[in-house]
Amino acid sequence: MKPLDLWGAMACSVLIFAVLLLPRAVTAQPAAATYQIFMSAVEIKGSTTAEQLAPPTVNPTDLSKGYGFKPPGEAAQGAPQRWEVSSYLFTPGFATVQQGDG
Repeated sequence: MKPLDLWGAMACSVLIFAVLLLPRAVTAQPAAATYQIFMSAVEIKGSTTAEQLAPPTVNPTDLSKGYGFKPPGEAAQGAPQRWEVSSYLFTPGFATVQQGDG
């Protein structure tokens, strides 16, 4: 085989590899990942009376959607001084995944 023919055969082999096999390697999709995230949720509630502790001056629900608040007069019938507050706790507080997963 002449040197020129050898180079031609190698170039042809590289061209066949690039045309037939390379697009498959580039477009191959990885298997879909499956995740399980375990979370704990806790509702924290408390109440007292305005005689024992003054209610907050700012409504906690205006500060964050994670709070509940019933001011005096709305917390319980027959107890006009009673007020309640609640909050929610999630553990873990966040989960990070790659875009496109799941």
